[in-house]
Amino acid sequence: TGLIFSCANCPAGAVCSTGVCALRTLGNSCSADSGPIPGTWVRSTSGDDTGKFRLIGCPAGHQTQNASHDTQKCHPCLESQYIIHPDTDACEKCPPGLACKGDATVIPVVENSTWAVEDGVYKLKTCPMGYFKISQTNEWDQQKCEPCSAGTECVLEACDVCTDCKAGKYKDVSGTQSCRACPQNTFNPDIKATAFAQCQPCPDGAVTSGLDGQISADACKCSERTYL
Repeated sequence: TGLIFSCANCPAGAVCSTGVCALRTLGNSCSADSGPIPGTWVRSTSGDDTGKFRLIGCPAGHQTQNASHDTQKCHPCLESQYIIHPDTDACEKCPPGLACKGDATVIPVVENSTWAVEDGVYKLKTCPMGYFKISQTNEWDQQKCEPCSAGTECVLEACDVCTDCKAGKYKDVSGTQSCRACPQNTFNPDIKATAFAQCQPCPDGAVTSGLDGQISADACKCSERTYL
């Protein structure tokens, strides 16, 4: 009887640009000048795919696709993506709060923001002073630290949310700076003041006795050169 054998299709990740299957060569290379194709390929020793090559792992920056023999491939992630564990995770879109380069290496855009790996994605944990956190469940590709808006601040070392400027203070621009106290001889009863004009001057001849950040006209007293 003659020898019975079956020619296997070349998996997608092993097809060279010339159309030749790299798994035909000893080093799994497309040419003498090139290195081996991405991934660790071994022959199956059991099951329906006995004798066929099986992709068991991919290098950093690649997503392992091995749901079926013919579609096996180490899929390269884009520079606008990241992947933490090539053999178990997927290429994830880089959120605006990180700088990515296609593998597990990321750099926070805002210095001192803290991130942690959970379930194959980077999750924003805290932002530094002067920022608030944008991080919604299942919207991990939108995460970032944003400066507090006008009329708000965060003065903690680790920030999640910004709080309104207290009465007697104001902040007229978006940014990481804290709210400023209204100057001497003025007062501001409003919270979340967004303009210096909300610091109201004391009546003519009245002063706040060298105190800033006053919240009521009651802080205005006649100066030593005046009387009521």
